[in-house]
Amino acid sequence: MYYHSIYQICTNSQSDIFFTLISAPRIYFTKKISDPQTGERLSRDRVSGVEDAHEAFAGFSLIYKVTLTNQTDHPKVVRLGKKAGIPPINPKTVVSEPASTHFVLAFTRLVGALQDHQLFPFRPAFQLNALVSNGIVPPETVIKLLPRVRMLILEVGEILAGGMLERFGQDLIHGSEGRPILEILEERIARMRTILTPQYFEDQKKNHTHMAFIHRMMITPTGVFSYGPNWEASNRVLRQYSDYHDYFLRVSFCEEDGEQFQNEPRVNARRILTDQFLNRLDPAPPRKGALVIAGRRFEFLGFSNSSLKSQTCWYMAPFEIEGRRMDAGTVVRSLGDFSQIRTPGRYAARVGQAFSDTIGSVLVDAENEVRISDIERNDSTGKLRNFSDGIGKVSGKMVERIWETSETIGKAMPTVFQIRYAGAKGMIALDPTLKGDKLCLRKSMIKFEGSEARNIELCTWASRLPMFLNRPLIKVLEDLGVKDNTFLQLQNDAVERLRDSSKSAALAANFLRRRGVSSSCLRLPWLFEGLKNVGMDFWDDQFLERALELSLLMDLRDIKYRGRIPVKYGVTLIGVLDETKYLEEGEIYVNTEDEDGKPERIEGRVLITRSPVHHPGDVQMVNAVNVPSTSPLRPLRNAVVFSQKGDRPLPSMLAGGDLDGDLYNIIYDSRFCLSKNENPAEYPSVKPIELPHPIEATDVANFFVDFIENNLLGLISNRHLVIADQKKEGVFHPDCLKLAEMASTAVDFPKTGHKVNRKDFPHASLAKPDFLAPGPRVLVSKNKLLHEQREDDDDVEHLIVQSWYLSEKILGKLYRAINEDQFLEDIRHSIRLESRPRPKSLLERLYNFVQLQMSAAGIPLKSVDWIEFAEDLRISLCGTIIGGRDKQTKRQRDLSSNMKDEFNGLAEYTVDLLKGETREDTLNKCMACLKICLPNRSDSDKRSFGWVASSVLMSEVDTLQKEQRRSERLRQLHSRRTAR
Repeated sequence: MYYHSIYQICTNSQSDIFFTLISAPRIYFTKKISDPQTGERLSRDRVSGVEDAHEAFAGFSLIYKVTLTNQTDHPKVVRLGKKAGIPPINPKTVVSEPASTHFVLAFTRLVGALQDHQLFPFRPAFQLNALVSNGIVPPETVIKLLPRVRMLILEVGEILAGGMLERFGQDLIHGSEGRPILEILEERIARMRTILTPQYFEDQKKNHTHMAFIHRMMITPTGVFSYGPNWEASNRVLRQYSDYHDYFLRVSFCEEDGEQFQNEPRVNARRILTDQFLNRLDPAPPRKGALVIAGRRFEFLGFSNSSLKSQTCWYMAPFEIEGRRMDAGTVVRSLGDFSQIRTPGRYAARVGQAFSDTIGSVLVDAENEVRISDIERNDSTGKLRNFSDGIGKVSGKMVERIWETSETIGKAMPTVFQIRYAGAKGMIALDPTLKGDKLCLRKSMIKFEGSEARNIELCTWASRLPMFLNRPLIKVLEDLGVKDNTFLQLQNDAVERLRDSSKSAALAANFLRRRGVSSSCLRLPWLFEGLKNVGMDFWDDQFLERALELSLLMDLRDIKYRGRIPVKYGVTLIGVLDETKYLEEGEIYVNTEDEDGKPERIEGRVLITRSPVHHPGDVQMVNAVNVPSTSPLRPLRNAVVFSQKGDRPLPSMLAGGDLDGDLYNIIYDSRFCLSKNENPAEYPSVKPIELPHPIEATDVANFFVDFIENNLLGLISNRHLVIADQKKEGVFHPDCLKLAEMASTAVDFPKTGHKVNRKDFPHASLAKPDFLAPGPRVLVSKNKLLHEQREDDDDVEHLIVQSWYLSEKILGKLYRAINEDQFLEDIRHSIRLESRPRPKSLLERLYNFVQLQMSAAGIPLKSVDWIEFAEDLRISLCGTIIGGRDKQTKRQRDLSSNMKDEFNGLAEYTVDLLKGETREDTLNKCMACLKICLPNRSDSDKRSFGWVASSVLMSEVDTLQKEQRRSERLRQLHSRRTAR
């Protein structure tokens, strides 16, 4: 196990050590094997449990007892606590009690009970299953809840019961304090009756018009875990079957901590890949893989390109619609004709177009769809080049129709869109010369025929995105001649801006506004400024102060651990084609908008690139030029326009880019001006590996697992950084150039079927540079011997004890330039310039202030009438979770995101409930909520709820004060007129 996965360690004797874990450990079976070439060696197999019986519940076996064979070692073990990241080891009384019923028997009984759809419909049954599958409570305990849950379903219905049970599970996770479980359930039911109403779910649907409410599963080497439902971006399939969303699951295959599953070196993971993953994916005999939940059998359906990279896919359970049975095979066949495709990855990508996250848009009549030719010609070597790969055109009339799709799109009024349409994918850009309602598609956009879907589906649209550096780009730029001081100054400026954000309420509010912290309905930035306007400071409240600290610290960690440094004179834009032939070779046109929405055209010598960057030629210097005011290119806002002239398309030079939706980074800072362009990478084309038969679901499932096993792009990029840091030539070293080609092969693996062999990786030293450390609690050596290459021990990517060396190149300098402790000390000093004691309670001062305002306005204080309402409404709302001083795991980030989404939904509904029919009702409701959060009340630590109420309260008071000032001005004006 890894230290960061340990929650606590305790001991209750001279021989027993108890480990409580955050997630299930990695379990290995070690054996000796004989090799004719290398002799006898140890081999490790990754397994799902210590033994067969343990595999049934290994996913939520989070407490392990280790008995020392020699009791004299006990003091030595205890002394290890607090060293090298190991948690403290404390003495504690541990009581072990055997389960009243064998786990497997109890779980079988529970599963049998949940098969009855009449008694336990899917949504509540899913939550009951989650209580066990997520290791929250044992199955025999859930069985005891079934009679009460059945009553609840009869009382409030399936949807409300499911919502209440989901939040009940969260209560148990956050601590039940030894209370009877039925008591906790009854408390949650009572608390949620005023919140989870039919109207709540109707309002949620209205607020998520282009989204779907989907249940999620997470399959790891040790277990199957259940989450949700959560609002997910919709897609073509979900829109078509909008009344059947409970028959679809989003399923992730990953490590226990939510990070991507990757094969460890010298570890045989076939049992995990086959038994845990493929056996649940492959629907064909003999596996007949599926996920059976609450009586529904969910089978593998498909995945989009982006979800493949995140090792996530869709499952569905059969249902009937208009007398027709719909299952996974039926749905896939209805999407189009894929019979000519023989490469599993390419087939999956084509089917996956229907699973891309999209917004449904306008319908295109058949006569308005036009096929146009690609712009192709041979280069100087005779190789055919496509300058229009993935991009088409759209008329102004159709663009105006697209703007009507949603209020957000109508407000932005974009002229460039990334789309899915029937069997086509790619970009469409406004061509003002087109007449009528026209959509022009090029051959390179058409991926399959036979689709009857005629709606334009929007993946995204052109918008100005900020430009951030990253570690691979920084390394390439360093070796291309950009000075160290340039990066250090950019990073220092970024950190100083974070520090400045803590120096006043206005600056803090601006930061929170830019960062998008908290639900928009709470108007937290406005609240910071509003408090200041009435003579109060947000930093007088520990909750608000901590919220700002954590937000600033998250941005700081992005800079330190990812090299995510903002570039002021930089922008990230989607790429399109110059249809007018105005631009010459090596020229681009950039027409964007600044932060205030004003037009901004970039001209002069600029640097352009695209991630991921590995090869020195992935970065090019080009000329940004203007076009005539009458040019059809002028309306193309927030996009970079590429020339169709020259020997080779510029996008293809930038890490193999094209025009089907790729984003390009443009830097117009003279400090990044390179003296010359390196030749771009050029790798030979390979013929895709094809199967001798039509692709079936079993082929796609096997490809999915094959991709998980052979997705080595992250490891390639990591090895590239290490070798580039260690070699004098940097990214120009032959090993780095070899890795750049491997990265290209890995990116194209889904299309071609050609894999990268990990054994071909160039060797690196066992030690890693300090900037790749997961946190500051590591020992870093200056010993140059650690740089020595050790081929026999190379490729050890998952060492528990890792050696780190002090990097002397720019990434090491940037990493060490940030001290998190000093940063926190600085912002706390800025927040509290004076060493004055914190006032007793900001909420209490706000309560007294509003009470005076109500009195002055003649509004009676009747908050006592709303105390019961406030107690029922009070919920523990929390923002983004952030861990200790290390990088967050993907599971932490995903859970944080899910909690934030749910927080936003509940906050919006809570704000609506707080708004009464009259101002008097609204003020008194909010005052009741504040009252139950004051220090003299119980549960006073639920400050987040108090600030939800305060945001509504301050808004109402602000309106009241404006009306009073207006009335006073009118009174004074009337008095002056009377005096005349």
